[in-house]
Amino acid sequence: MMKLATSVAYSLLLAGVLFSADTLAFSRLGGSTAPLARLPSSSSVQVGSWQTKQFNGPACPRKIRTQVPASSSFSLAAAASSSGGILSNETTQKVASTSLLIVMDVAIRRLFKRYAIAFPSSLAGCGFLFATLLSVNAIKPEWGDSAYNVLSPGAAVLAKWLPVFFVPSLVTLPLAQSLGNGVELAKVAAVIVGGFFFTLFTTAGSVLAVRKLQGSTGSVSQSSVEEVTQEKQTPSPSPPAKAFSDSTSIGLAALAATSGALAVVATRAGSSIANPLQSAYMLFTTLASFVFGARL
Repeated sequence: MMKLATSVAYSLLLAGVLFSADTLAFSRLGGSTAPLARLPSSSSVQVGSWQTKQFNGPACPRKIRTQVPASSSFSLAAAASSSGGILSNETTQKVASTSLLIVMDVAIRRLFKRYAIAFPSSLAGCGFLFATLLSVNAIKPEWGDSAYNVLSPGAAVLAKWLPVFFVPSLVTLPLAQSLGNGVELAKVAAVIVGGFFFTLFTTAGSVLAVRKLQGSTGSVSQSSVEEVTQEKQTPSPSPPAKAFSDSTSIGLAALAATSGALAVVATRAGSSIANPLQSAYMLFTTLASFVFGARL
């Protein structure tokens, strides 16, 4: 139970860091992704007991100076407070949904480990969750929709940060045994380089063979060239928004630098918190590197 609690605690800590980065970035932008109530089509500025209203509709494009009670004017303060409440509610839903998915994953992994089941627990949990959602939806569609609405915010957050959880096999290279003499190294290099070119040429040959079977000559027509030229001449749309905001990138970089400096000081002083600080430094460095690469 202690190991299970520790695993859940570390998973929730990582989820909290990801949520804090997203929430901080979004709060600096001053809005919420949830749909707000539709604003009125007219804007108003009140001076004293008089209010100048600008109607944007086609029927009345002019400014009209009318006397309107102060209680009927649109309150920006109320809209701001409503936006903050929606943001808080949305963040709570994301935290609860992600925590539920993490607890389910840890519990299934511990269960498989207890009974010595060699099948991957994550894949089994995915299949179990999918089968459960289908069964619940077959019994009562409203229950299936409710379960989907509960798990969907957490799934969206995990999908956004999914590459962080993939560890390449090359990280274990320092632990590998010696490859031997130069002949063995040459064999490995030949397999890598030769395999690359073999895959490249066989793929190109397969594509050409499929094109010939489909009756395609492979030549480029003049109309295709003209279409490509017209596409290049058309003005390109505005660049898409970056996956992560500037505040998220700067915040994670600052946390990585701060935790790294504290880890160095604690390690030299022989403090007991040196290992947690080193873990925090590696965590923030990984997240900052991922966000930096995703923004390129």
